[in-house]
Amino acid sequence: MLLALLLSGPALASKPFATRIDGCVLDGRLYDVQGDTAYPIGIALDLARYEGKRIAVEGTLSPRDRFSARGAVSVVSPRCPKRMRQAIAWDQAVNLRIAAGRAAEAGDFPTALDLVAQAMQRYTPPDCDAYADRATIYAQMGDIPAATEDLVRIQHKRCARSSQVNFLLLEHLGDALLAQGELALAKDAYQVAVEGCGGASYCERLVGKAAGE
Repeated sequence: MLLALLLSGPALASKPFATRIDGCVLDGRLYDVQGDTAYPIGIALDLARYEGKRIAVEGTLSPRDRFSARGAVSVVSPRCPKRMRQAIAWDQAVNLRIAAGRAAEAGDFPTALDLVAQAMQRYTPPDCDAYADRATIYAQMGDIPAATEDLVRIQHKRCARSSQVNFLLLEHLGDALLAQGELALAKDAYQVAVEGCGGASYCERLVGKAAGE
């Protein structure tokens, strides 16, 4: 699985800088939430008392998103707002999918499927990228009927969070199907990838694959 495609979040700080974290503590971890995106933050602070709350704290953010608090932590809200919870759930789901990709690359398909299932449960209903991940794992396992079911769902855009799907994930799915000798299905995956490619120069290669070249 193309792990790099799933990585989310800002570029790591190249040197420390002063900032204010405004986010939530969930599952014992602090997340800085900016819009609809959440970034996990490493902090040397006992977070147990803030579990489930929205907090704000000023300090210094260092490389690898390590945060040193300066001053007291303020509780903005006794309960993390829904929009922030959704952003955090999305980040957690992406990380589970990354772990699933690593497991699949190692040939541990049961673990890979379990991790994808956890990701789908963490952010529900799942989006098309999650189905593309699962379809790829099924194809790598040789479970073509299951891979086909997820591919058809993507083709018909029956995905909840977004009907869009990363075209590189679809290309990877097509490659996995092709490796199993499923030329027709692979071409279907490549064709959906072409539709989502957006006219980039990279699309030319996908067009060739979709045509069976």
